[in-house]
Amino acid sequence: MEEMSEAQLRSCLATAPRTRAGLTFGVNEPGACSEPPFDVDPPRWNWWSWPWTRWPLLDRVALDRDRARVLRWYQARGFHSAEVLSVEVEPAQALEHDTLPAEGDPGCDRRRGSQGCRAEVTITISEGPPTLIEEVVVAGLQELDAELRAEVKQSIAVHRGERFDEALYDQSKQKMRDALGNAGYALAEVEGNARVDRVGQKAWVYFTVRPGPVCAFGRVVVEGNENMPSAPIRAATKIRRGARYSFDEIVDAQRAVLALGSFSAVTVEPMLPEPADENQAGKDSANKARASKDNVVDVRVKVQPARESSFGFGFGVQSGVLQTATESISVPQWDVHLVGRYQHKNLFGGLRQLSLEEKPRIIVQEPFPGFERPRFGNTISAELRQPGFLEPRTTGIVDSSHTFGPDPYDTFFRHRLDTGLGVERTFFRGKLYVLTGIRNSWYRVPSGENRFDGSEPPANSILTFLEQVVRLDFRDHVHRPHAGAMFQLTSHEAGFFLPSSWNYVRLLPDARVYVPLPAAITLAGRFALGMYFVRSADSDLDAFSQNLGPRDYRLRGGGASSNRGFLPGRLGDGLEGGIRRWEASLELRVPVTTDLGLVLFGDMGDVHRNASFRFDHPQAATGFGVRYFTIVGAIRLDFAWTIPGLQVLAESDARTIDLDAAGQPRSRGGRFVFHITIGEAF
Repeated sequence: MEEMSEAQLRSCLATAPRTRAGLTFGVNEPGACSEPPFDVDPPRWNWWSWPWTRWPLLDRVALDRDRARVLRWYQARGFHSAEVLSVEVEPAQALEHDTLPAEGDPGCDRRRGSQGCRAEVTITISEGPPTLIEEVVVAGLQELDAELRAEVKQSIAVHRGERFDEALYDQSKQKMRDALGNAGYALAEVEGNARVDRVGQKAWVYFTVRPGPVCAFGRVVVEGNENMPSAPIRAATKIRRGARYSFDEIVDAQRAVLALGSFSAVTVEPMLPEPADENQAGKDSANKARASKDNVVDVRVKVQPARESSFGFGFGVQSGVLQTATESISVPQWDVHLVGRYQHKNLFGGLRQLSLEEKPRIIVQEPFPGFERPRFGNTISAELRQPGFLEPRTTGIVDSSHTFGPDPYDTFFRHRLDTGLGVERTFFRGKLYVLTGIRNSWYRVPSGENRFDGSEPPANSILTFLEQVVRLDFRDHVHRPHAGAMFQLTSHEAGFFLPSSWNYVRLLPDARVYVPLPAAITLAGRFALGMYFVRSADSDLDAFSQNLGPRDYRLRGGGASSNRGFLPGRLGDGLEGGIRRWEASLELRVPVTTDLGLVLFGDMGDVHRNASFRFDHPQAATGFGVRYFTIVGAIRLDFAWTIPGLQVLAESDARTIDLDAAGQPRSRGGRFVFHITIGEAF
C-alpha cells in the first residue's frame, strides 16, 4: 500500500492479529472502516499484548472473503483498477487445514507445547492509478436565491480534479440536505449519480436537488420523560409553532434540553410528514388535507431521565486549587479528602436540581508533594438550580457553603460562610454566557489563632457584592481548543448600599486566542488584567485588608493557572496580594498522540500593591509540559524556570512582609518550579 492507509484497510478485515498496546503518533488516527481520512497512516509503536487478550484463529473462508473486501474498499476509495496480487500464509499448510494435528509434527513451531502455531498473513496489493473527478454538476437550484445556492454548492465535499471517494460522495448529499434544511426546506431531496470510466480513470458526478416547499415548525412532542413535567422541556426548545423550519434550531433545542441537567440522553428530531400522492391530490379529501400539511414539521423530543435521586461516596487528591463560584485560583496547599454527595434531579417537580456535598480534608500547607504539618479542614456545600427561571432558558441558582480550615496563604484557621443568589443564561447557541447575581461572605477567625510569624490574624469581616460574568466563546472545543478565541469579563461591586466591610469595584478582563498551525499544532496566547478599586473599608480591619480588600478575593499570581515560574501567591508583591495584576502567556501545544501532548510555554506577569500596572516588572519564566488527555481534562505536568535577566522583584517592603518565623524571607519558589494539576493553563 502506497497511497492509502494500511491501518484503515486492516480495520475492515475479518482476519486480524492479536491486539497490542501501544502509541499511535499524531492526532490523525485512522477511524472506522468507512470513515475518513483514508490516506493517513501515522507511525505506531506497538508494545505488548495483554495476557487476557485472546488469540484470533485463522479462518480460511473469512480470508477468502477478505480478499473481496480489499477490492471493494479500494473501489469505494476511487481505485477501480486495484488488484489483489497474492494472499500468502506462513506456514503454508494453514491454507489447507484450519486446525493442527493433535500429535506429531505440524510443520510449524507450536506455541508453548500443546498450543497452536503463529500464522503470518501477507496480502500484496497493486493499487493502480486513482479515478479522478472530471466534472461535478448540480441541478435543481434555480428556484433558490443566490446566497443559498452558493451555500449548497460549498457543502459539496467532492471536487473536480480530486480522487473520487464514495464516502465523500455520500457525505456531500447529506451536507446539501442539511444546508437546505437550515434554510427551511425540511423535505428537500438530494439524489446523486456517479458515472465512472474505469479504463480512463475518470468520474462524472451529478447531483439533483428537489428543495420542496418552505416548511414551518408545528407541534413539539415530548416522549420518555416519565414523571418529569413536559412543559419546561417543551419551553426550553424555544421552537415556535409557525416559525420557519431550521435544522440549526433543532440542534440548538437539543443542546438546551440537555442543559436542563435532568436527563442522561436527549434526542431532538423532526417528524417529517408523509408526502402526498400527487396523482390523487385534489380527488381524495383525506389526501388533500395531508397535502396541505406537508410544509408543517412537528418536532419530537425524546429524553431519558437521569436517576432522580443518587448518593455518591469517594476520595481524592486536590492539588493547589481554590475554587470560588466563578474562578479557579492556584494556592500553595493541597489536600487528601473524602467526599460524600447527594443529588436530586427533580426536587418537588419542575426539574429542580439539589446537590449536597460534604468534603472532610487533610490539608497540607506546602506545595505538592510535600507532607509537613498536615491539618484538618472541612467543606460542606449546597446548591439548588431551577431551570426555566423567569424564562425557559434561564437557570436560577441558590448556593451556600461553609469552609473550615487553615487559610490558603497562611497558617491560622478560619471559618468562611458563603451564600449566593444568581441567574445564568447562554445566547447565540452557547457562544455568549451571562451570569449575574449577589453574593455574601462571612469571614471569622477563632480566638487564639495567630499568623505564621506569631502576629494577629486578620479581623472578622462581612462581604456582600454584586457579581457579573460575561463570556464570548468562539473556541472550537472548550477543553482542548485548537482554533478560535475566548473573551471574558468578571466584575464585582461590593458594599455601597450593601452590608459590607468594604466598598470596592473589582474587574478581571481576560482574552485568549488559539491559532491552528500545521501538523495539528496550536499556538495559544493569553493576556489578563486584574484591577481593584477600593473606595473605603471598616476602620477595625488590619492595614492590609483596608488597602488590598478581602483576603480571599485579592489579586495574586503564580501557580499552575498563572505564572508557572512562581509558586502560588509568590508573584510580584507576594502572598498578601495586591490591587493590580497583569499576566501574559504563550504556549506552543504539540500533539504526540491523540491522548498525549507536549507544550513549550513562556509566562510573564506582576502583582502590585499600588494603583498602577508595572509592565516594566515582567518576572518572566519559561518551560515545558506534558499533557495526558482524559475524559475529565488534561492531566498536566509543567516544569518552569525563571529567566534571570527578566526578574524585577518587588520593593523592599514586600520582601520584609514575607518573613518566616525565624525572620528570614519566605521562598518564592527558586529558579525551578513544577506543577501537577488537571486542565490546561488556559
